[in-house]
Amino acid sequence: MTGELVGIGVGPGDPELLTLKAVRRLGEMEVIASIASDRAAPVAERIVAPHLPAGARRLAFRAPMHADAAVRRAFYDEVAERLGDELAAGRKVGFPCLGDPLFYGSFGPVMARLAPHFPCSVVPGVPAIQAASAALRLLLARGDESLLLLPATLPDTELAARLRMAECAAVLKVG
Repeated sequence: MTGELVGIGVGPGDPELLTLKAVRRLGEMEVIASIASDRAAPVAERIVAPHLPAGARRLAFRAPMHADAAVRRAFYDEVAERLGDELAAGRKVGFPCLGDPLFYGSFGPVMARLAPHFPCSVVPGVPAIQAASAALRLLLARGDESLLLLPATLPDTELAARLRMAECAAVLKVG
């Protein structure tokens, strides 16, 4: 029997923005995998904790905040190997992610490594950009306007140049 890897979007940090599907799928998980920076606690795991089955085992990974691509690849290889062992044992592994698992999420690199070998699915979540727009009661774009999404991790000069060309823009990954 093969397990299943489920990327679960948990929204931007407000537990009330968890979707009904996310809550249902969380209740099915035997293992919960979380990734946090080496400087911060796993926020996504804290949000989902009230919805986990009592016996769910937790696997926490500390991501190195390192720009070196080789270091990041090695980290995701290690995570995929550990989760692959759980999946091969037939366990359902939940992978909660802030926002949406496939939108600047750490789930993408893990899924890319495991999807050729194991069933994988994704429960979309509310992205921070949508929650911010709602909180501010601000339209992101209207009519035929284009919306440009940019990561704050771009060099300042490149970020400024792209913002000057945009009709509407949002900068993500700030801080």
